[in-house]
Amino acid sequence: DLVILNAKNGEQVQTIGFDDAIIAPLVIFNYTGPQNLLMPKYTKSTAAIIITTASGKVTCFDLETLQEHWANDDAKGMIEVEPTIIGNKLIYGSWDTYLYCLDTKNGTTIWKWKESDSFYYSPAVCKPVTDGKNLFITTPEKVTYAIDLRQGVTSWKKKVYNGWESIGISKDKRKLFVKSYKDHFHIVSAVTTNWLKDINMKFGIDTMPTTPIEWENNILFGATDGNVYLIDKDSKYKSLLFLGNARVHSVQQIGYNQFLASNMDGQIVVFKIFN
Repeated sequence: DLVILNAKNGEQVQTIGFDDAIIAPLVIFNYTGPQNLLMPKYTKSTAAIIITTASGKVTCFDLETLQEHWANDDAKGMIEVEPTIIGNKLIYGSWDTYLYCLDTKNGTTIWKWKESDSFYYSPAVCKPVTDGKNLFITTPEKVTYAIDLRQGVTSWKKKVYNGWESIGISKDKRKLFVKSYKDHFHIVSAVTTNWLKDINMKFGIDTMPTTPIEWENNILFGATDGNVYLIDKDSKYKSLLFLGNARVHSVQQIGYNQFLASNMDGQIVVFKIFN
């Protein structure tokens, strides 16, 4: 079900049933395609919502009236990761071994990419980051890939970082943050692919897909061991918060120095960092 609540009081406004499980987070964006809607709109809003399902279907709805703009069912496996919108491109991975790029205006597939035929190595869980030229992902075979955003071909790949579905990018788009499968956190040049830092944080085996983020030259990320970690500009690290013995999702920045963290036990924490 898609459940719509009143943001001011939490009351349920509407519930729409789908014939398929909705696994990935919803994505809201400003739709710039043709407005071929049967029902009239009462505002000038261009907001649209992307819904993806367990069978691989992607549907774009007008957010005000929930009328369908377009649908795409090219993927033949579950879509688990939150889709990424870059300009007029919608990027997401599927458990059918492919990474897809769709046109947000009409839902047509621009390109699809894969490196392995194995279901187990599908690019299905890592949320891509981009420098505007390439997409960057890590996959379960512990390989970091750069994929040409325009053509959907591999620009380079590296196995030495031992990444596992967790990658972030710096504010200046020049550095990648790769959380490895075990203990190590890597800071890598997005331009030359060279190592800039290899930090042994001793967090153990970590297979929780997260997106490390940068704030004021610090790096924040959640981990399998229940901690929210901070790495400072001198590459010193510490645990900011321990949320319990459950995996921590990607940390979200919701204000200048205010952040939100949550874990798989359902705990949600809002916190601030002071220099």
